[in-house]
Amino acid sequence: MNRSRKVRRHRVVLRPKVRRRRLAAAAAVSALLVLGGAAVLTLRHISRNFSGLPGFWARLGPRIESVTVAGAPEELTREIEAYLSGEGGAAVSSRVAELGERFTCLRTVRVSRDWRGRSARVDVALRRALGAVRRRGRPIGFLDETGGVFAAAPALYPEARLALDVEDADSSQLRALAGGLSVLGGAEDLPSPVERVRFRSPYEGWEVFLADGTRVLWGDFRWTREKLSRLQEALADARRSSLDEPAGASLGGQRSPFRDGDAIIADLRYFEDGRVLLRPVAGGRS
Repeated sequence: MNRSRKVRRHRVVLRPKVRRRRLAAAAAVSALLVLGGAAVLTLRHISRNFSGLPGFWARLGPRIESVTVAGAPEELTREIEAYLSGEGGAAVSSRVAELGERFTCLRTVRVSRDWRGRSARVDVALRRALGAVRRRGRPIGFLDETGGVFAAAPALYPEARLALDVEDADSSQLRALAGGLSVLGGAEDLPSPVERVRFRSPYEGWEVFLADGTRVLWGDFRWTREKLSRLQEALADARRSSLDEPAGASLGGQRSPFRDGDAIIADLRYFEDGRVLLRPVAGGRS
């Protein structure tokens, strides 16, 4: 008869010296993990709340002794170089980090550094100006394609001749204006170029002035391409009727209200209801 053999278990007891060593190692690892987590959380907090972080990090790097600026007109290049080399105690690297805030006309700023020569090259690109912005008759800057308004010397944008009277338009309405101008600016079938745009009110929207005296009560800038197409058709019909019929002659049982050379007001505010209203400007050109 087989009897099961009883298994003997041996208990291993660590020496006090070895036990203390293992406990110390485990405590060190735990401390490192806690410190690492705290460092990550601290950096995240600083990044969110410390707006001067780029300049802070820039001060840690090797000092920049000379800077070359490329991509800007000569006048602006001189201004940027004067700012970067100006006195006041701030390091050049710190000033480079703040260029976008100092010169709001800059769309991008890219810096490449020569670490051995302690020099840097700053490549910049300007924001595109759709027009010159005025608020209650006072110039406040230029409108870019995103609807943002930025300050810049008028000499930097001689081609931005379109006057934009934004009055009380808010940021969402300015973004819509920028989108509308991107369409109107490329329209080749308008009787003349767009010369001025004025914000009338949140209810009435925008009014567009053409160089030949035509005024368009545009409303908001939804359905911009469709409105433009219908406006072109309506204006062409009005011009045709003024040429085909003598002044005061009957057209389809009604007298044509348009005469050759008259400026026209077109009302597109009721476009979504299927209505486009035209009338001559009283006294000819407005």
